[in-house]
Amino acid sequence: MFSNIPNLPTDNLYKFLALSGIALMLASSFFMESNFSQARELANRIQAGNEYFDLLSGLPDPQLEELITIQKSQYEKLGELKTISETTASNMNVISFLFALGMGMSIIGFWSWYILVQRPLDEIMQITLKEARAQKTKRVPFKVKIDK
Repeated sequence: MFSNIPNLPTDNLYKFLALSGIALMLASSFFMESNFSQARELANRIQAGNEYFDLLSGLPDPQLEELITIQKSQYEKLGELKTISETTASNMNVISFLFALGMGMSIIGFWSWYILVQRPLDEIMQITLKEARAQKTKRVPFKVKIDK
């Protein structure tokens, strides 16, 4: 079932650190967006309720009970919005820290992997390539002698 999922290149600590940092940045971005969307949704509901309240209060004979019910509902929603905004504000510090931590992990991981692993591998490959080219030029063409 999971055989089609490619393996992540975590063959060394630096790549693992870099990929973990990217995962942490993506997760913190997702949580930040979910917090904001929840607050946005509630703010939109409050705005719709306010518009309905204004519409009803503008009628010649407004229903007082319905207006009071709507107003109570709006106050409850405002309380929810205040709670959500306080929660979002306190979560933002944690989310920002996790995002910054993930970015730092990614930068350190990729930089360390490139400097400490990839550069030496590139140098080894260049040396091997030069040696192979040198061997190729030193070869003497093979001559076949046919006796008659």
